[in-house]
Amino acid sequence: MLARAFHEDPVASWACRPDDLRPRVLERTWRLRLRDLDKVGEVWTDDDLRSVAVWAAPGKWHTTARQDASYAVSLLHPRLLLRMPMVVRGLLGAQKVHPDEPPHWYLAILGTDPSAQGQGLGSAVMQPVLEECDRDLVEFELDLFWVTEGGANGVEYLKADPTRFMGYHVKDHVWGDRPDEADFEDAGPGMLDFPDLFAAGDKGDKHFFIEHDAPWLSHPDDPEAEFKTAKTGIQYLENVRW
Repeated sequence: MLARAFHEDPVASWACRPDDLRPRVLERTWRLRLRDLDKVGEVWTDDDLRSVAVWAAPGKWHTTARQDASYAVSLLHPRLLLRMPMVVRGLLGAQKVHPDEPPHWYLAILGTDPSAQGQGLGSAVMQPVLEECDRDLVEFELDLFWVTEGGANGVEYLKADPTRFMGYHVKDHVWGDRPDEADFEDAGPGMLDFPDLFAAGDKGDKHFFIEHDAPWLSHPDDPEAEFKTAKTGIQYLENVRW
């Protein structure tokens, strides 16, 4: 299921560019990662195993040298050899900057089968752990693109608990769909109604994080795509009202 869920993921698509090879590579990699995380955390699914949230316990999200080696082996294929060093370096680099303090549960995996996306299953499988968190000590960041893309009504989701989220990941959704690419867009020109979303959660201090998983989609063939995405988002936040 996770191989299907992440088949179109931008990172997975970059790490394993051949579409025909990606399902096998993802299946091997996710099988190993689930095996390791199941020993040190919690796994929540829906009854039909269409969606899963995997949490690593505090201090247990680090991978060992043996695990890193097994993940690298899962990527071994003649068609991936040139890219594999960059993939491994990126994964290890992300782990290196992951903060140790304060102790925290880490949402290591969240995925939903494409056939079941848009039904709110991702939110549902996360909820049991969120409900266990001390409201006075734990706040969350919410990705406004993915909460909507996942099928939830973002406005209603925020209205139900506006003080729980201290920050928003702000990226937009293109009008319609890109047939062969992800639907990310710079903040502002897309279809998400940010004023209504911001108003729904307008209680307490908020942080806004400009984000775009693939800025080159909004600025094709532009070597400064990342900077233009950041500038567009900042200008939008400076002028938006709710």
